[in-house]
Amino acid sequence: MSLTQEQQEIVDKSLSLYMSDKKESYIKVNAIAGAGKSHTLIDIIKTIYNDPRTDRTKFKSRYFAYSKKLAVESLEKFDQNITECSTIHSMAYRATVSALKLKLKHGNMYSNELINPTKEEKENFKHLTKKGLSKAGKEAIIYHLGKYYSSRFHKISDYISSLDYDERDNELEELMVYYFTKMARGQHLCTHAFYQKLFHILLQNNVTNKEKYDVLLYDECGDANEVSLEIFKLLDSKLKVMVGDNLQNIFGFNDTVNGFETMKDFGETLSLSKSFRVSEEIAKQVELFGRKYADKNMIFKGIKHQKTEDNSFAYISRTNSALIGKMIDLDNAKKQYNLTRSADDMFKVMIGLLSIKETNQEITTPELKHIQKTVNDFYDEESIQREFKNSLFSYIMSEHSDDIGIKSACTVISIHKPVKIWETYYNAKNHAVGKQDHYYTLTTCHSSKGMEYDTVHIMDDFNDKLTKVLEEAEYFNDKINQKLDEDKKLDIIETFTSEQNQEIMLYYVGISRAKYRLLNAKHLECADIYTNIEESTILNRGSFEWHFFH
Repeated sequence: MSLTQEQQEIVDKSLSLYMSDKKESYIKVNAIAGAGKSHTLIDIIKTIYNDPRTDRTKFKSRYFAYSKKLAVESLEKFDQNITECSTIHSMAYRATVSALKLKLKHGNMYSNELINPTKEEKENFKHLTKKGLSKAGKEAIIYHLGKYYSSRFHKISDYISSLDYDERDNELEELMVYYFTKMARGQHLCTHAFYQKLFHILLQNNVTNKEKYDVLLYDECGDANEVSLEIFKLLDSKLKVMVGDNLQNIFGFNDTVNGFETMKDFGETLSLSKSFRVSEEIAKQVELFGRKYADKNMIFKGIKHQKTEDNSFAYISRTNSALIGKMIDLDNAKKQYNLTRSADDMFKVMIGLLSIKETNQEITTPELKHIQKTVNDFYDEESIQREFKNSLFSYIMSEHSDDIGIKSACTVISIHKPVKIWETYYNAKNHAVGKQDHYYTLTTCHSSKGMEYDTVHIMDDFNDKLTKVLEEAEYFNDKINQKLDEDKKLDIIETFTSEQNQEIMLYYVGISRAKYRLLNAKHLECADIYTNIEESTILNRGSFEWHFFH
């Protein structure tokens, strides 16, 4: 496969910088969905390695993937003799001493198991709190340790100083230092996030031995967290190449940041703007959407397909619950399907709601506990509070609740009998996660990242969520512009909040999974061409002449 002009420019630039007198050089590559970034990265390594000026006996490169799954897949693409493939997490893990590995808890940072003070510790904390360490105190430590572990800050004191003034707390800092020290000494449970932060600190202080590399490649840098980027900067390499899609930073809830923005002062940014996945017709619509809501200068080119295959069909949703409704439809139509997440993960909230509805048992699902707490905190009037306590469902479906996932679950429960939902759950548990052996795939947008399908159907919960976001944004944009002079008026892109930007990027990821056909994407310019398709027709594959873009 020959290189495009953009790809060749990136390869040539990489070689030039590697052969320069600079001790360290950076290149950032903004690559749209399906732009052949892996092919480009492989060619960078091959070109540098095969250059007669390169000392091949000492040449060493490493490719950092976003996830373990992608790291394993990349082993098949790169020459393993010259390129190592891993996540930054796994590099940190190998540098972690055995005593700390024994203290690892394989769960998230927000588990109360991590902060469970002994009687002696409670006594020690009495100078900080009158009653020792409260539940709220434990939650604060857990929350802020998690934030610190993913941050760029070397010292806990620097992290505390970065907080808003009313959040800064000397007592909190002392407790964070106490628990971090215990974890570092192997005296306390810790998480994977902890040892990555510890690795960052060791690198910063030159305590751990730095491996020397010729080339370091960082894939999906648009979804990196601050500490991963700091580790990448601290590693010793002649050339560092960062690649990702500027508009695919969709894991903000995991403290990810836009690597291109964070690293804007490191090297120049080049582009890969042609997708080898997406048809010209779909690419045009994606570009129009991106320019309208994300980046005015966005370029998204597709390719002219010689044939339009129909071997894969994906339902892409905003929530797991919407997919459960689709599972029921497919089961009723006796159609097989693939899943990208386990049934237990997808049905967690649904089962929690069913358990409450059917048996009135205590709320145990964390997401629902949060909702109940909101009910208790929000309503001061006892009568209203009592009303919603008696019916959690009435609050969830009210205008006060904005949790789309839980609302969607309630909608499915209102439509389908509990026995049908339970039956669907047990059927779904028999599906192997990640196996692509059926025509239909059910996936959320978050899980679809990196995937591609011949046909993509954007589900209504996805469309509805974005509709609400855009309506709110347009309302506040109008309010702002009413107070500004004509020459100072703001474009809607300039007024999006970070949460609204996340929804825009999620939609962009969803619509850019489609190769040949895109259905029900109601926020695109040509929606009227392909949205009015009966669901029964889609499920009767083969009896229907597909709508093509014109």
